[in-house]
Amino acid sequence: MRKVLYLINSLKNGGPVNMLYSLCKYLDNTQYKIYVMALKKCDINARDFSNLNCELIIINENNKLKRINKAFEEIKRISPDIIHSHGGLADWINVHTKNGSKKITTIHCDPDIDLIMKYGKVKGTIVANIFLHNLKRMDCPIACSETISNKIYENRKVKFDYIRNGIDPTMLVVNKSIKRSELKIEESDTVYAFCGYLSKRKNVKFLIEVFNTLPNNYKLLVIGDGDELVALKTSAKKDNVIFVGKVSTPANYLQLSDYFISASLSEGLPMAVMEGMALGLPPVLSRIDSHIEVKKCCEEGIELFDLDNVDDLSTIIKNKVKDDKINSLVKNCAYNYLHAKRMALEYQEKYKDLIRNGDQ
Repeated sequence: MRKVLYLINSLKNGGPVNMLYSLCKYLDNTQYKIYVMALKKCDINARDFSNLNCELIIINENNKLKRINKAFEEIKRISPDIIHSHGGLADWINVHTKNGSKKITTIHCDPDIDLIMKYGKVKGTIVANIFLHNLKRMDCPIACSETISNKIYENRKVKFDYIRNGIDPTMLVVNKSIKRSELKIEESDTVYAFCGYLSKRKNVKFLIEVFNTLPNNYKLLVIGDGDELVALKTSAKKDNVIFVGKVSTPANYLQLSDYFISASLSEGLPMAVMEGMALGLPPVLSRIDSHIEVKKCCEEGIELFDLDNVDDLSTIIKNKVKDDKINSLVKNCAYNYLHAKRMALEYQEKYKDLIRNGDQ
């Protein structure tokens, strides 16, 4: 049995962690012994891996150098055949491990957009350069979407394979019956839900600007928190924008909604959008490459709008007509084409290739 070690910066709930959880869940554990190492402890909003068939290692050190040294100690103990890292410090440790392990990473972002947006032009460019340098030292860098692969090629002229991220619909359980009336939403209202971290990149401000112009029977449900929360609450001029906050089970609130909506400026592959689809919510999305990629999987069920035109989105929202057939269409797409089982099988084939080539 081969050993696979997954390295990730922390287990804080989010796209990369949820992707890793699904990968561990659906990887064939008769062929692979799975280890998951988080490089720092997350006390709030951590994803629980304890129910998976894996050995979980969480490094509880405040000092960064001590964390790195502890990670190397654990890697030596485990002696994995494959180390699969997920960005940042995890990638750095992966490429600096000298035990003969095959090195693979999942690229979850477009470094030349997302890192500059996060850190600013100067620092972001430096971090992006280091990020790309580490990628080139991997045996197998894999982008999480065709979009990310293409973007890196456009900016850096380096071509990476991609495996499209998948979701686990079985995890989207509604465990609490919340009524619309609890949120002061009428049964006749049309509800659009956004779910995710409230950052500038997610561009929720644009959505609020649109809903400020709409009648009150159109509701925007904002599920999540983040750096922009206070500013966004201030920008909401009407009571048709409802802030739910960070919740442990977003599906409880998504099931109240009619559509999923996102005005993101950039995405790797939008997991929250795909989870909304699995719950039967047709997406209304900004016209960016990653959203166009998802639309290719479900042309009829997804509608796109331009970010340079508030009226474009306003018109789409007003013209939307609820259709059970479209709800079923997007749900079937999520289950059939965007499922994490497919993703895990594709990664498993990559692992086999790496081990086969290493044994030759």
